[in-house]
Amino acid sequence: MGLYPNCTGGAAGFIDRWLLGENHIYKTPSSRVIYASHVPFDPEGVLGSINSVLMAFLGLQGAISALLTKCSTDQGFIPVNKNLWSLSYVTTLACFAFVLLVLLYYTVDVKRWWSGAPFYYPGMNSILVYVGHEVFEEYFPFRWHMANSQSHAEHLIQNLVATSCWVFISYVLYRKKIFWKI
Repeated sequence: MGLYPNCTGGAAGFIDRWLLGENHIYKTPSSRVIYASHVPFDPEGVLGSINSVLMAFLGLQGAISALLTKCSTDQGFIPVNKNLWSLSYVTTLACFAFVLLVLLYYTVDVKRWWSGAPFYYPGMNSILVYVGHEVFEEYFPFRWHMANSQSHAEHLIQNLVATSCWVFISYVLYRKKIFWKI
């Protein structure tokens, strides 16, 4: 038995019982066996429905973005444009972020196929990495004079070198147990 008997469902259960009444809620939830509770609880109640509606809304926005851009980055009615932070850009990037988060969660936390290294180290000192980047962004090895400032390859190399330097710095600080906190 827990500290608070018959508190099945927490805030969600309380809201359902308050709004709908106990006679309109699922009487035999699976949690009844685990918690030996006699209180009805609907795992898909009002609060859960709000979450479902939000997820459906985000999925709809992603589909609308795909339709408006004709699944292209530079064509369609509303092009995906980072400089404008258009709705299509935000929803497209949010979709990619959700997919990446799910893949990383499954890979790192569920299956434990990967520890998250080397990204773990900058995360342990993220404030220092951010401040260091802002202070030293104009200095070598984080930036150098490019022969062709229009070259995407040279920009990519410069950014990869700078990122690798900050990952290495954060790794060294992690090994020395130096963490910058607020």
